[in-house]
Amino acid sequence: MSRATKQRLLLFLLAFCAAAAAAAATGQFSSPQRWEYSQIARNILEGRGFVYDYLGTPYHFYGPTLYPVLLAGILKISGGMEAIVLILQGVLFAATALLVYRTALIFFGRRTALLCGLLVSLHPGNLVYAGRLHSQTLDVFLIALSFYLFARAKPSWSFWKLAGVGTAAGLTVLSRATFGPFFLLWAAWFLSTNRRQANRAVWAVCMIGLSGLAVLTPIMARGLILYGRVVPLRTDTGVNLWYGNHPGASGTSYTLSPNPVSVISELPPELSSIIGKMNEFEQNREFRAAAVAFMRANPEAVSYLFLKKLFYFWWFSPHAGLLYPLKWLRIYIMYYGTLLVFAIAGLVISATSPRSSARKGAFLFALAAFSVSFSQALFYVEGRHRWEIEPLMIIFAAVGLCAFWKRFSSEAAR
Repeated sequence: MSRATKQRLLLFLLAFCAAAAAAAATGQFSSPQRWEYSQIARNILEGRGFVYDYLGTPYHFYGPTLYPVLLAGILKISGGMEAIVLILQGVLFAATALLVYRTALIFFGRRTALLCGLLVSLHPGNLVYAGRLHSQTLDVFLIALSFYLFARAKPSWSFWKLAGVGTAAGLTVLSRATFGPFFLLWAAWFLSTNRRQANRAVWAVCMIGLSGLAVLTPIMARGLILYGRVVPLRTDTGVNLWYGNHPGASGTSYTLSPNPVSVISELPPELSSIIGKMNEFEQNREFRAAAVAFMRANPEAVSYLFLKKLFYFWWFSPHAGLLYPLKWLRIYIMYYGTLLVFAIAGLVISATSPRSSARKGAFLFALAAFSVSFSQALFYVEGRHRWEIEPLMIIFAAVGLCAFWKRFSSEAAR
């Protein structure tokens, strides 16, 4: 076994053991925390299908599709053992650490990549969510997988390789649609940087796009079967847009009141009086119309709110830590503050590096960071939304840390 293989194996084991230990320490193996995904999975297993009762009506297209279906499948095979789901999420968490390690190798040296993998293995927020029945771990894995494949993609790749990239992109959109704009920005960059192979580049982008669309086709077909119309991937986008764009919106999923509660629990009378009689499409349309009307009538307030949400995405909102012990939040603030400083330094070093691979890495991450944060800020922001791309951000924090250590060592040697 080569040294590199041993390093990858040890990295995988470290990340998996860290995820298992975090789940055990927080009591998740005996009593895992559940969200709406578990209810949807239970409905699938009981023969009701992919349905979730929300706002007084059954939603057949509520939230991301992939995780509840996978959850139902695993529970079916395992005989309802939720601990098996947590173990598999530990595997996904460990695989994410390996993917980010491999991504860092594309742009930088092995030392930087190894440090990056170690930091991803110990990411506090994603460690906590790896032990919960939540889509976060799957989201992070698919985002890391897509970024890795798109960073490696070449015009000369075969059809099957390009189809694999497109499939990963389609699954990522099914799981976390806010990463979708990155794929469009990447396509424009890919075509621009491969002008000498324009025909092959266009072919590659088309194959990736068609493969991704093929992944999304079953959802659209399901809409045609159920409702006789093409359905967007989910029908709660309207209410999610309204969450972050209405009079009194905080920018998060909680109210501005001294004792914050969920925004949806305090609907204004003009909405609560009519949505109960609507189906999911009508509710989606009504919430979207209310949000758009607010945005058109209050452009300055909406612009300020958008910038505030963008700030919350990259730092902390007043509601940060609302669902966690205060001690956890304080530790994470120190962790993230340090990470952010070194990541900014690493991005500057990479963007100005004479190595084209380093500059490419900085540019692709900037595209991902820009598109994801802007897409999320259109709706509302929670801390876990940033955790989805923090593993990619850690690549550049590792660059900054390595540069700092090199400078410190050379100064100490004088």
